[in-house]
Amino acid sequence: MKRYYFLLAGLILSFILWSCQQDGVLSSSKQESSVTVTINGLNDQADTTWYEAWLLPKDGSSVDSVLSLGILEKQDNGSFSVKADVNSGFLQTAENVIITMELDSEKGYQVKNDSTKEAGPSAYIILAGELLANEGTVGIGHAKLIDFDLTSAVANYIIDTPTDPQNRVNKAGIWFLNIDTTRVLDSLGNVVSIDTTFSAGINLPAAPDGWSYGARISDGTQTVSLGAFTDPAKADNAAKYNGTNGTAYAFPGEDFIQSAPAGLTFPMNVTGKELTVTITPRYPKKSVPFVVEAFKGTIPTDSAVKTKLELPLMLENFPGGELKIELNIY
Repeated sequence: MKRYYFLLAGLILSFILWSCQQDGVLSSSKQESSVTVTINGLNDQADTTWYEAWLLPKDGSSVDSVLSLGILEKQDNGSFSVKADVNSGFLQTAENVIITMELDSEKGYQVKNDSTKEAGPSAYIILAGELLANEGTVGIGHAKLIDFDLTSAVANYIIDTPTDPQNRVNKAGIWFLNIDTTRVLDSLGNVVSIDTTFSAGINLPAAPDGWSYGARISDGTQTVSLGAFTDPAKADNAAKYNGTNGTAYAFPGEDFIQSAPAGLTFPMNVTGKELTVTITPRYPKKSVPFVVEAFKGTIPTDSAVKTKLELPLMLENFPGGELKIELNIY
């Protein structure tokens, strides 16, 4: 008798599914899925700016086919989140998710909570990720942003004062580079020359358009910038505190020899100070930028001049999150 009940139940279920399909309820063109995006590590924004999540199709070329998931709202735990119902047919064509910073009342950008807002995301993409099955991860290390595996990032530096060699004893300079020396020997094994080569100490790629890297040092009460840069293999944009009796390295860094800010005395011994390397995404001028402290640590007090030192990678400081898709059957 149980067999007949199971058979009857199966026939009823088959009929319901067939009826739903005939009505188009389960067709990909009408079926919707819940998409949730949760991001950690973002700061609060001003009233005129906000974070917004978007889905991009596989070709990624048509702004008209980009879909906004909505504005990310801050949660009690400090994260930012948004949940939206999305056509399952569109999800089948989506390949990437991006998080942008949007700005009110500026031509070319969205207007918050306005149903007539201009379609398409702003140019200020701060996080991105790929959709894999029914989920995805979002972060800075993506082909659309910094195309690099950030888990393998390294920041090496040395202590030296090339713009005032006499002050090397004061350990008054920080430079992000590697120094490699090779001894050239003659047939008898005697050293005939020493070849010295320099290379970038930070192994990150050139920053995307509008993004920048930076470095700063702090004694616990005051913070001094070493400058900003977009390519770790080139000099930064500042030399405010360098000396005038030598040539600076062609890499990011600074000697603290002259023009000391109020409250500090130069030459300044950098050992024992806190050193930080930052990543700043491109952002609208009226927004509140968030700065990622990518590398951070205390310079050892027993550091020797021109000896390679490594700054710890702070992966926990990187903003990022996840996207999850739940299929709604009805």
